[in-house]
Amino acid sequence: ISPIPFGGRVAAIDGGSATLLSARSFVLGVYRSGYVIFRNQKRVEEKINPIALEIVSYGNMEAKYKNAFFKLARENPSETPEMSKILDRLRLFSEWSLAVELVEKLNEGDVILIDGSLRASIVPPYSFLNRLTQRAFEKKIHLVGISKSSTLYWGKKSPLIPMVVKTAEKLGVDKSWYCLLT
Repeated sequence: ISPIPFGGRVAAIDGGSATLLSARSFVLGVYRSGYVIFRNQKRVEEKINPIALEIVSYGNMEAKYKNAFFKLARENPSETPEMSKILDRLRLFSEWSLAVELVEKLNEGDVILIDGSLRASIVPPYSFLNRLTQRAFEKKIHLVGISKSSTLYWGKKSPLIPMVVKTAEKLGVDKSWYCLLT
């Protein structure tokens, strides 16, 4: 990839969560998410959501999960994960909500970096990711998944990341490059 001038904005979304106390009948934890927007290598805007303190129990976990899922995806979830995963899912919903916000805020040619492989699963569900990517496509905004690992495959049986690395080695790539995937 040859360097080219870029005058657009680049936004990056991330979040974090931590379990403070895990008991048999409840989990106490915190999460937050936010984004930063850069233009010409300078931070021009940031939004950091306040830390959310959550107490997730057997008595409230289904309602907390269903409400947050519905708010994001506009549909009911097919299942509720185990209690220990609810906090992380709430953080993910918060991150994806920021992606929706940024798609509306940014302009043609801008880029949104999202933590993860942009693969639909339970979180985010296919219908949500389809709406988000369609809207980004309409506005000509680039969504980029940033991932240290991937469950995607090259063909039917080869894990994607090792195949991309092998391809780079085979081609003798020693600078920035890209691999077009369909």
